Order: sequence, then C-alpha cells, then structure tokens
Amino acid sequence: MKRIKTKVKIYIMYNYPYLLSVFISIKEFLGLISLNHATEKEFKINIPKKVQNGPFKGMIYECKLFWGNIYPKLIGSYESELFGIINKLLRYNFDNVINVGCAEGYYAVGFALKSNVEKVIAVDPLKSSRKEVISLSEKNEVEDRIELKIWTSAKRLSDWVKERTLIIMDCEGSEVGYLKNHPSTNFHKAYILCEIHDFSAHPNIGIDLINRFEKTHKIKILKQQKRESKQYKIIESFDERMKAKLLDEQRPKNNYWIYFEPLLKSKFL
Repeated sequence: MKRIKTKVKIYIMYNYPYLLSVFISIKEFLGLISLNHATEKEFKINIPKKVQNGPFKGMIYECKLFWGNIYPKLIGSYESELFGIINKLLRYNFDNVINVGCAEGYYAVGFALKSNVEKVIAVDPLKSSRKEVISLSEKNEVEDRIELKIWTSAKRLSDWVKERTLIIMDCEGSEVGYLKNHPSTNFHKAYILCEIHDFSAHPNIGIDLINRFEKTHKIKILKQQKRESKQYKIIESFDERMKAKLLDEQRPKNNYWIYFEPLLKSKFL
C-alpha cells in the first residue's frame, strides 16, 4: 500500500503539482499542519531580529517559521551557497520575481527590499505562511510590491513570466511538475533558481530538469557546503557546539540547487 501511495504522489508531483498544494491547504484547514517552532523552543538566543550578513543584510526578520531554524536567517548564513548568484540577480531590473514556496517570505521580501523589481509574486498554500509574508513585508515597508497567491500550475506559472522574470522555487519536489520547458511555455526566457529535492522515492528530478533546460539555459549546480562559524561575528562569543546549532539549517543532505540562466538574454543586463 505504501508503495502505491508513493507512486501516486510522484505521478501527481510530475503532472498535477497544484493538487499537492490543495491537499496541503486542506490539511492546514483541518488543523493537521501548524507552524513549527521546534528550534526556538529548544533554545532562545538574544540575536537582533534583523539579518546580519549576506545579500539581505539589514532586512527586519521578526516572524515565525513554518519549519526549521530561524537563526541562520538572522545570522545571515542561510543558503550562503547562493550568495554570489543572489547578489548578481539583485542588480538585474526584473519586471517580476516569482517565489514558489515562499514560506514566511525570506526571498520574497528580500528581493522587494533589496532590488528594483516592480512586483514579487509570492506563492504558498499555507495561510499561516502567507500571514507571515504580509507581516514581514509591512515591517520592511515593501507590502505594495508583493502579491500573494495560494497556488500555481505549470501553465499559470508560465503565464506570469514576463520579458524579465526571475523564478525562485522551493516546493519539495513539485518543481519537476511546474517547470515544463516546451514551446508553449515562457520558461525559455526566465531566470530560475530552484532547490532540488532528489529523495529516494524520486531521485531524478535534477536530471530531468537539466535535460529539459539544457538547450535554452546555461546551467549551474550548487551543492551544500560546510558553514565556517568564524565568518559570522554575531555568534563569536558562543562555544563551537552552540555555533553549530545556530548555523544548522536542518536541510536534508541530498538537497542542492540548480541555477538556470537563459541563453537568450534580455537587453536589460
């Protein structure tokens, strides 16, 4: 029975990923999903509620997380593997940034705050996450440039792509169902930064996406790297054990990122 459920989930993930969003929304409505404050319950550290390092340095980050550890975001070490690419993308004059799986709004609010983007479309099926995005955008005074959506689909996502669009995606495997790069879509001209979830039940998502985009995009794979605590002065007074806890993003080891840069670039670069 478990194998059948897994196969059904993978089929939906590849072909109808928006149905998984509907399912998550229903689970939240029924009280089966709630915000996870596990790390903050385990220990509380007096770190300012503001990002201390990285591309979004200075962003007010007083919010609740759906999952994981808030401290890497406050310290400014969160997804530091992407800093070089993020810093480059922040300089581009995008018409819109689409953040699928926006959670509490780290990237959605960050791009609205630190770039000249006209509009950020933030997508998440969880009402609790969207509530945090609203709160975070108001605290950073960028709420006028953020548009919230509950769900998307491959077609809907493609229709949102303008001449100058960046897609940032973190949706637990459903990326393989959303990013359909064929002639009827607009993904060939989009910049895409995607977290890849190659779990044992679906180990080829990254390969599938690379095969779809290799003719239209320059592709860069970014693997997870060890955090060096000495780079972050805000935690220098803690012992090594606590530093490791504070920097732990609680991310599965087989997750990584792929950056897709269109070969046919717009003149705005």
